[in-house]
Amino acid sequence: TLPGIEIPRFSGIQHVDLSYLYLLPKDWCRLFYSISNTKQINSIDISCGYNLEHVEESLLADALSGVREVKMNKIPLADHRLETVLNKIITNKVTKKLHLSMLDLSQISPELFERMVDSLEFLNVKNSLLKDHHVRYLLRPDRKADQGCSGAKIEFNCESTQVHDAVSVCDEVLVANIVTNLLSTNISRLEFKLVDFSEISTALWSRMLRGMDKKIESLTIEGMGLDLVNVPVDILVGALIKPKELHLSGPDMSPAQWTAFFQQMTSRTEILGLRMVNLSFADIKIIGQALLKTRSVTLNYVCLEVEQWNYLFHNILPSIPQVTVININLSEIQDGSLARTVRWCSHVNLSSTYLNTDQKNLLLNTVIHNTRIKSLNLAGLNLAECSEELLANVVSSIPQVNLASTKLTTNQYTSIFSRLLGAIRLRELDLSNLSLGKVHSGLFALALSRLRSISLQNTIVTREQLQELRTQIKFNYSALEYLALSRNIMLINQINPLELAEIVYVDLK
Repeated sequence: TLPGIEIPRFSGIQHVDLSYLYLLPKDWCRLFYSISNTKQINSIDISCGYNLEHVEESLLADALSGVREVKMNKIPLADHRLETVLNKIITNKVTKKLHLSMLDLSQISPELFERMVDSLEFLNVKNSLLKDHHVRYLLRPDRKADQGCSGAKIEFNCESTQVHDAVSVCDEVLVANIVTNLLSTNISRLEFKLVDFSEISTALWSRMLRGMDKKIESLTIEGMGLDLVNVPVDILVGALIKPKELHLSGPDMSPAQWTAFFQQMTSRTEILGLRMVNLSFADIKIIGQALLKTRSVTLNYVCLEVEQWNYLFHNILPSIPQVTVININLSEIQDGSLARTVRWCSHVNLSSTYLNTDQKNLLLNTVIHNTRIKSLNLAGLNLAECSEELLANVVSSIPQVNLASTKLTTNQYTSIFSRLLGAIRLRELDLSNLSLGKVHSGLFALALSRLRSISLQNTIVTREQLQELRTQIKFNYSALEYLALSRNIMLINQINPLELAEIVYVDLK
């Protein structure tokens, strides 16, 4: 609530999401002044906020330092100003969780960085630039905070080409110099991605996995040459069942290792993602019983027999809230099996699954009766032959929909946009890699302004459409907060991105 404005239904708000928000500096100041004068806010997100660089850092620091969880990812603050804000947050000792992803932290003093690591409960520095001393302090095996506290749980990413190259977030540190401590310190959320893992020996993998901290919450291992075949089963499986969230891409594991992994999986594993693995040899019932213990499953380029897919879609996946099966040819699975999953899951992603025409029509006719569904991703499926009215009704009834690269016709676009002018649940829509140039500019602008987020990456639109959208957002009603566009499209249409960036968050790809 801004000063002088009382809105009773907002009086109990404890979580404030201002991410991607465009405000004039004076409005940011009023907002932060209001926040600094209330004690009820428990979390605030100002990630990617526009014009924050024009806000006085002392006011920003005062507002944020009184909030328990602060998300300030990718905010445009100069080094010294960022250090001023962070110093106030740490000194005030109210904030316990701090998210600093995609920031340049290389100029933060070692003393302040160590205070953050030691005093917070959680610190996210994923994809943020760091210095050598920052990385080494994060990965000290004996790192302990003052007074016997264990220090912050860390979210960190270790990415590079191979083990003897520098880490992407710090060109002063080689992967080889930190790899042994990656899994044994307070890194609670780790992304470990190398183009080539082949130079990591079986002995080193065994040592790393044996020493993995049992408190790790999320682990991603992704890359080529990920040879785990000779790692003892008890060490490998014992490590992989520890995280609440596990993502494996391209691992080379034996049938015995995979079977043991699925047999020993527990309900602790809530999120499981597998990419580029062959499970056609495995007992699908063992796999199914393991997947039932999760709440989110991603199967990407996973090789299974048709009968195995039928079993999963009919008996297992309908009981899992979030299901992603992508980059797999599902054109031969039974219609009834597909329908059961689409009917009951709350999040469905079937992008690039080569469904046949009958399957696509069945999917649309089934999902429209799924009242619990929150997101639907059909990217990469050719929907040109689907009913215009049915498609429009489905899209408008789901909060988040992805139709990228679906080869829609102009009549289908027109039907969808016309439907968006009525009562809808849709809030986020992805229309990337499509051609919208023939849609009436007025309808285009009016329909998109009803949404909260729209992605038009590599989408053909006209100058008239973009100008009409700008006019609609600036001078009329609009709920739009986020707009993704391609730089080339802006150049072709001779539109200055700043004209749109003044009124909505514009993400140029």
